[in-house]
Amino acid sequence: MDLNKCHPERWEEITLSTIFLTSLANQILRGIFQFEAIPKAQLRELLSRLFERDAQGKGAVRMEIKNKLREWSNSIEKDKKRQDHLHAFLDFCLDLLEEEYGRMSPEEEVDPRFVKGLLISS
Repeated sequence: MDLNKCHPERWEEITLSTIFLTSLANQILRGIFQFEAIPKAQLRELLSRLFERDAQGKGAVRMEIKNKLREWSNSIEKDKKRQDHLHAFLDFCLDLLEEEYGRMSPEEEVDPRFVKGLLISS
């Protein structure tokens, strides 16, 4: 994968949560769960599909997305202990999204150098 013009720009900076969240973002935007950089120009669309905003404008991942992820994880793993670990990972990833992107105004320009969780191309 060519990381030229991407953030993070080095493969050593890409975590499992970045791979998962970027793939989830592609599922939301394109209908395919695939690890491919999200174009910076599509971030506003992604965030509007991903978050529901409270009265103060803070974004939380839509409950529909959380429920579908939980259903999917339960369908691929039947062992209760492993399900719990998978659910903890999913919760960690969604919390990361909310922390990094949920506090931004929907109109705010995202600077990929200062956020984490997604592979973003310029």
